[in-house]
Order: sequence, then C-alpha cells, then structure tokens
Amino acid sequence: MLPASTQPQLGSHRDSHSRRIQEFLTGAWWKLNDLAAAMYIGAASLIGFEALALILVFTTAWPIAIPIVVGILSLLFFARRFLVRVWRRLLPAQSGSRYRLRDSPDG
Repeated sequence: MLPASTQPQLGSHRDSHSRRIQEFLTGAWWKLNDLAAAMYIGAASLIGFEALALILVFTTAWPIAIPIVVGILSLLFFARRFLVRVWRRLLPAQSGSRYRLRDSPDG
C-alpha cells in the first residue's frame, strides 16, 4: 500500500461529475421503469388483465414477442385515449351530454 502522501487525489470536479452521471442514469432508469409499467397497464386496460395473461402464456414459443405484443397493445391503448380526447373536443356539446365543452353558451 502506498503511503497516504503519495496516493493520487481526485479533484472535486471529478466527484461532482461522476455524481451527476450517476443521478442522470438513476433518473433515466426510473423513467424507463415507469414507461414499462405504463405499457403493461395500458395493454392490460385495452384487452383486460386475463387476456394479457393469456397472451403472455402463449408467447412462450416465441419469447421475443412479449415486448412486441405488449408495446403494440399499449400504443393502441394510448392512441385510443388520445383520439377520444380529440373527438370530444371537436364534437359540439349536445344537450344532456356528459362531456360538455366549458365555453358552450348553454352551460
């Protein structure tokens, strides 16, 4: 072991740089984890949790299909949600409709 006086000293800028990299990687990991969870929940919401479990069981013959199938189903789910929101904004508010526009003259 080297004496304490001859051990190389790292500058404080290197410590802060490695800490920033570690914080960035940790944040990226959590965001990817949230995205994966949202994909599985979206796919299950579209077809039901039992149907998703059935699909995942049948993909044992081709395991690489799991992320592909779940990704496609979740994209369909989120696209459907987006289209429903756009459709509700484009349609005029009907009397007695549950989804009225806020600036409609009658309500």
